[in-house]
Amino acid sequence: MKYLFFLFLLLTGCNGPKATPPKNKYDMLRQKLEAIYESDQGFRRQYDSLVKKQLGESEEAKDVISQMQFFDKANRDSVCRIIDAYGWLGPDDVGEKANCALFLVIQHSNITTMEKYFPLMQQAVKEGNARVSDLAYLTDRIEVGNSRPQIYGTQLSYDPTTNQLELDSIKDKAHVDERRKSVGLDSLSFYIKLFEIKK
Repeated sequence: MKYLFFLFLLLTGCNGPKATPPKNKYDMLRQKLEAIYESDQGFRRQYDSLVKKQLGESEEAKDVISQMQFFDKANRDSVCRIIDAYGWLGPDDVGEKANCALFLVIQHSNITTMEKYFPLMQQAVKEGNARVSDLAYLTDRIEVGNSRPQIYGTQLSYDPTTNQLELDSIKDKAHVDERRKSVGLDSLSFYIKLFEIKK
Protein backbone atom coordinates (compact mmCIF):
# COMPACT_ATOMS: atom_id res chain seq x y z
CA MET A 1 0.00 0.00 0.00
CA LYS A 2 1.32 3.42 -0.92
CA TYR A 3 0.97 6.42 1.34
CA LEU A 4 0.60 10.02 0.31
CA PHE A 5 3.95 11.64 0.86
CA PHE A 6 3.65 14.53 3.31
CA LEU A 7 5.95 16.71 1.26
CA PHE A 8 7.78 19.55 2.96
CA LEU A 9 7.24 22.28 0.38
CA LEU A 10 10.77 23.11 -0.66
CA LEU A 11 9.80 24.09 -4.18
CA THR A 12 6.89 26.45 -3.72
CA GLY A 13 6.73 30.14 -3.04
CA CYS A 14 6.23 29.18 0.59
CA ASN A 15 9.89 28.25 0.97
CA GLY A 16 11.79 30.78 3.07
CA PRO A 17 9.12 33.40 3.75
CA LYS A 18 10.35 36.97 4.11
CA ALA A 19 10.31 38.91 7.34
CA THR A 20 6.92 39.85 8.69
CA PRO A 21 5.54 43.35 8.06
CA PRO A 22 5.03 45.97 10.75
CA LYS A 23 2.14 45.53 13.13
CA ASN A 24 -1.31 46.19 11.73
CA LYS A 25 -4.90 45.30 12.52
CA TYR A 26 -4.20 41.67 11.63
CA ASP A 27 -1.12 41.31 13.82
CA MET A 28 -2.68 38.83 16.24
CA LEU A 29 -3.85 36.71 13.30
CA ARG A 30 -0.37 36.94 11.79
CA GLN A 31 1.21 35.59 14.97
CA LYS A 32 -1.30 32.75 15.15
CA LEU A 33 -0.85 31.82 11.50
CA GLU A 34 2.94 31.91 11.76
CA ALA A 35 2.73 29.48 14.68
CA ILE A 36 0.45 27.27 12.60
CA TYR A 37 2.97 27.40 9.75
CA GLU A 38 5.73 26.14 12.05
CA SER A 39 3.50 23.36 13.36
CA ASP A 40 2.51 22.24 9.86
CA GLN A 41 6.01 22.25 8.42
CA GLY A 42 7.84 21.01 11.52
CA PHE A 43 6.22 17.57 11.47
CA ARG A 44 6.71 17.30 7.71
CA ARG A 45 10.40 18.08 8.01
CA GLN A 46 10.70 15.30 10.57
CA TYR A 47 8.86 12.83 8.36
CA ASP A 48 10.81 13.89 5.27
CA SER A 49 14.06 13.24 7.13
CA LEU A 50 12.92 9.74 8.15
CA VAL A 51 11.82 8.89 4.61
CA LYS A 52 15.23 9.93 3.27
CA LYS A 53 16.79 7.52 5.76
CA GLN A 54 14.40 4.80 4.52
CA LEU A 55 12.62 4.84 7.87
CA GLY A 56 9.21 5.77 6.51
CA GLU A 57 7.64 2.67 8.07
CA SER A 58 9.44 2.90 11.42
CA GLU A 59 7.67 3.37 14.73
CA GLU A 60 9.22 6.83 14.94
CA ALA A 61 7.70 7.75 11.58
CA LYS A 62 4.29 6.41 12.62
CA ASP A 63 4.48 8.52 15.78
CA VAL A 64 5.34 11.63 13.75
CA ILE A 65 2.40 10.96 11.39
CA SER A 66 0.05 10.49 14.35
CA GLN A 67 1.10 13.82 15.87
CA MET A 68 0.93 15.51 12.48
CA GLN A 69 -2.61 14.31 11.90
CA PHE A 70 -3.69 15.55 15.33
CA PHE A 71 -2.27 19.03 14.77
CA ASP A 72 -3.46 19.12 11.15
CA LYS A 73 -7.04 18.85 12.37
CA ALA A 74 -6.56 21.58 14.98
CA ASN A 75 -4.81 23.79 12.42
CA ARG A 76 -7.56 23.17 9.88
CA ASP A 77 -10.25 24.23 12.32
CA SER A 78 -8.35 27.43 13.14
CA VAL A 79 -7.56 28.35 9.53
CA CYS A 80 -11.10 27.68 8.32
CA ARG A 81 -12.45 29.98 11.02
CA ILE A 82 -10.00 32.69 9.97
CA ILE A 83 -10.80 32.41 6.26
CA ASP A 84 -14.54 32.30 6.94
CA ALA A 85 -14.30 35.46 9.05
CA TYR A 86 -11.69 37.53 7.16
CA GLY A 87 -11.35 36.00 3.70
CA TRP A 88 -8.03 34.87 2.20
CA LEU A 89 -5.63 37.29 3.87
CA GLY A 90 -2.77 38.26 1.56
CA PRO A 91 0.93 38.90 2.24
CA ASP A 92 0.25 42.62 2.54
CA ASP A 93 -2.18 41.87 5.37
CA VAL A 94 -0.31 39.27 7.41
CA GLY A 95 3.09 38.71 5.78
CA GLU A 96 4.25 35.90 3.52
CA LYS A 97 4.70 33.26 6.19
CA ALA A 98 1.22 33.66 7.65
CA ASN A 99 -0.30 33.90 4.17
CA CYS A 100 1.46 30.67 3.23
CA ALA A 101 0.00 28.96 6.29
CA LEU A 102 -3.49 29.36 4.83
CA PHE A 103 -2.54 27.39 1.73
CA LEU A 104 -0.52 24.74 3.55
CA VAL A 105 -3.24 23.92 6.03
CA ILE A 106 -5.95 23.74 3.38
CA GLN A 107 -3.76 21.53 1.20
CA HIS A 108 -3.04 19.21 4.12
CA SER A 109 -6.71 18.85 5.07
CA ASN A 110 -9.38 16.47 3.81
CA ILE A 111 -10.73 16.51 0.28
CA THR A 112 -14.00 18.16 1.35
CA THR A 113 -12.14 21.10 2.87
CA MET A 114 -9.79 21.39 -0.10
CA GLU A 115 -12.68 21.51 -2.55
CA LYS A 116 -14.62 23.99 -0.41
CA TYR A 117 -11.80 26.53 -0.30
CA PHE A 118 -10.39 25.95 -3.78
CA PRO A 119 -12.59 28.66 -5.41
CA LEU A 120 -11.57 31.12 -2.67
CA MET A 121 -7.91 30.44 -3.36
CA GLN A 122 -8.49 30.85 -7.10
CA GLN A 123 -9.96 34.28 -6.40
CA ALA A 124 -7.11 35.07 -4.02
CA VAL A 125 -4.61 34.32 -6.80
CA LYS A 126 -6.44 36.75 -9.10
CA GLU A 127 -6.30 39.42 -6.39
CA GLY A 128 -2.63 38.85 -5.62
CA ASN A 129 -3.34 37.31 -2.22
CA ALA A 130 -2.07 33.79 -3.04
CA ARG A 131 0.55 32.29 -5.36
CA VAL A 132 -0.41 30.56 -8.58
CA SER A 133 2.31 27.95 -7.95
CA ASP A 134 0.66 27.06 -4.65
CA LEU A 135 -2.71 26.82 -6.38
CA ALA A 136 -1.12 24.28 -8.75
CA TYR A 137 -0.16 22.14 -5.74
CA LEU A 138 -3.71 22.33 -4.38
CA THR A 139 -5.12 21.49 -7.81
CA ASP A 140 -2.99 18.35 -7.98
CA ARG A 141 -3.83 17.35 -4.42
CA ILE A 142 -7.54 17.53 -5.21
CA GLU A 143 -7.11 15.52 -8.41
CA VAL A 144 -5.12 12.79 -6.64
CA GLY A 145 -7.60 12.83 -3.75
CA ASN A 146 -10.34 12.07 -6.26
CA SER A 147 -8.32 9.24 -7.86
CA ARG A 148 -7.66 11.27 -11.00
CA PRO A 149 -4.32 11.99 -12.72
CA GLN A 150 -2.68 15.17 -11.48
CA ILE A 151 -2.11 18.16 -13.77
CA TYR A 152 1.23 19.66 -12.73
CA GLY A 153 3.14 16.67 -11.37
CA THR A 154 3.58 18.00 -7.83
CA GLN A 155 2.23 15.06 -5.84
CA LEU A 156 4.29 12.11 -4.65
CA SER A 157 3.51 8.88 -2.83
CA TYR A 158 5.77 6.85 -0.58
CA ASP A 159 5.81 3.13 -1.35
CA PRO A 160 6.78 1.24 1.83
CA THR A 161 7.57 -1.93 -0.11
CA THR A 162 10.35 -0.20 -2.05
CA ASN A 163 11.16 2.65 0.36
CA GLN A 164 10.90 4.93 -2.66
CA LEU A 165 9.06 8.10 -3.54
CA GLU A 166 6.99 7.81 -6.70
CA LEU A 167 5.18 10.38 -8.80
CA ASP A 168 1.45 10.00 -8.83
CA SER A 169 -0.07 9.60 -12.29
CA ILE A 170 0.11 12.72 -14.50
CA LYS A 171 -2.42 13.72 -17.14
CA ASP A 172 -0.86 14.40 -20.58
CA LYS A 173 2.65 13.98 -19.17
CA ALA A 174 4.24 14.98 -22.49
CA HIS A 175 3.12 18.59 -21.91
CA VAL A 176 3.51 18.77 -18.14
CA ASP A 177 6.57 21.04 -18.30
CA GLU A 178 4.58 23.60 -20.27
CA ARG A 179 1.94 23.62 -17.56
CA ARG A 180 4.57 23.77 -14.81
CA LYS A 181 6.29 26.71 -16.46
CA SER A 182 2.98 28.57 -16.77
CA VAL A 183 2.61 28.53 -12.96
CA GLY A 184 6.25 29.23 -12.12
CA LEU A 185 7.36 25.68 -11.29
CA ASP A 186 10.68 24.12 -12.31
CA SER A 187 10.76 21.30 -14.84
CA LEU A 188 9.60 17.83 -13.88
CA SER A 189 13.10 16.45 -14.47
CA PHE A 190 14.48 18.92 -11.93
CA TYR A 191 11.80 17.87 -9.45
CA ILE A 192 12.57 14.19 -10.00
CA LYS A 193 16.30 14.72 -9.51
CA LEU A 194 15.90 16.89 -6.41
CA PHE A 195 13.73 14.37 -4.57
CA GLU A 196 15.34 11.25 -6.05
CA ILE A 197 11.92 10.15 -7.25
CA LYS A 198 11.35 6.77 -8.82
CA LYS A 199 9.86 7.48 -12.27
